[in-house]
Amino acid sequence: MMENILLIIFLFIIVLWWVSFLYNSIHFFKSDDSDVDSVFFNKSKTFDEARKGLRILENHLKREFKSAHNKINFYENNAKKTRRKYSYYSDKVEPFFLKVIIPNEGTLFKNCWKLLDRPIKFHYLLLYTFLLIVFSLIAIVIISPFQLYSILIFLLFVAFFLRFSSFIIKLNFILFYLFLDGILILFKQDRGRLYKNIALLSVINSKWLGNLNSGNGYAIGAGGIVAYNSFGDGSGFGGFGGGDFGGGGAGGEW
Repeated sequence: MMENILLIIFLFIIVLWWVSFLYNSIHFFKSDDSDVDSVFFNKSKTFDEARKGLRILENHLKREFKSAHNKINFYENNAKKTRRKYSYYSDKVEPFFLKVIIPNEGTLFKNCWKLLDRPIKFHYLLLYTFLLIVFSLIAIVIISPFQLYSILIFLLFVAFFLRFSSFIIKLNFILFYLFLDGILILFKQDRGRLYKNIALLSVINSKWLGNLNSGNGYAIGAGGIVAYNSFGDGSGFGGFGGGDFGGGGAGGEW
């Protein structure tokens, strides 16, 4: 009986997953990137493009980030001396773009959640509802035969399930956004808004799961793209991008 229930739930979740995928595909297919969205399309190949993205954010926030411009100049000078390309420094520059649009007030989870598009929120809630249902059912099946050792078994199960959840979330990221990004590439649609949502989710998941993953980055794969590997490291946004960014929140200093 329990096996049949689990099978029905699993099939139902699979159907919902594809419904969510279709919902997200239509949303991002029809959405045009704003100037701010375009900043988060991870296409910067030069320091000049990084400065252009920074100026777009400054116009949006109506604030000038002089220290950020100085940092970009510093990395550019360093690149010339060491004969390195911009890509070597991108993980020290681009995380700042996301950081400055996240509000300072309230919790990090809440601030990032507000910036997510509705279809992404739907998929996120669907995934965690699925994990919660599976956790509850398996916990009942595993723990019910035990009595004296139930607490110990439960604690071990919780530790295992946290790791399992981390794996499922990362796998979902790769598959879901690989397919979605592939569709946008195929039909030559804007992808900056999608990338912004991916970056926000990387921050949310790394904090919400207690920083279980060492990298906390989520590759979306299509076209060899890796979206914002530096997001989520550490706590409280201190040391964004490998320790080179201080401050935080909209209007924060770099």
